[in-house]
Amino acid sequence: MSSDLHTILRALRHFLLSAVVIAFFSSLLFVDVIWLHNFVKEISMTEIAQEGLLAATALVYFLLARRYPAWRYGFVLLGGFLTTMLIRELDALFDLIRHGCWVYVALAVTLVCLVAAASHLRSTVAGLACFIRARSYGMMLCGLLCILLFSRLIGMHVIWEHVLLDGYDRTAKNVVEEGVELFGYTLCFLASLQFMRGLPRS
Repeated sequence: MSSDLHTILRALRHFLLSAVVIAFFSSLLFVDVIWLHNFVKEISMTEIAQEGLLAATALVYFLLARRYPAWRYGFVLLGGFLTTMLIRELDALFDLIRHGCWVYVALAVTLVCLVAAASHLRSTVAGLACFIRARSYGMMLCGLLCILLFSRLIGMHVIWEHVLLDGYDRTAKNVVEEGVELFGYTLCFLASLQFMRGLPRS
């Protein structure tokens, strides 16, 4: 009985903490639209939060790669994947150097991580399997699907043109699309923290 109650209370605590974090980051969308009137442009609280969450999430896996040698290159691959996503988010910054140069930086990171992973295949497979078996994998998968798929689908011009008709404004589409992305990045961050907490102490 006490063990079951402990499980329920732990799950409730996890739910409440996750709700607080999601509410906090979602409120940045409110700040951008209502207070700052910047409507989620390239430089906005929402965009900065997305990039910060993505950088923090990638950092978690690189730290885990350093801490757990047996799973190192699986975690390096995960961190590298998230880093390429971060580079894509920072495309406007890289465009100050040269237009489109983010692609080459992302390809370089991808190549380095793939070569490292392929050179240590046993560690790569073990690390990825460890990640997939974790309870947090489902939340991470939901976050990635929000970012990579749902935000793109819900942000299609044709949907908003039919919904808003003559009142179509790209701003409405951007707010929804960026809001969904922010939610996805928050889920990925929370999942990574949960994954880290679930690993044995090294």
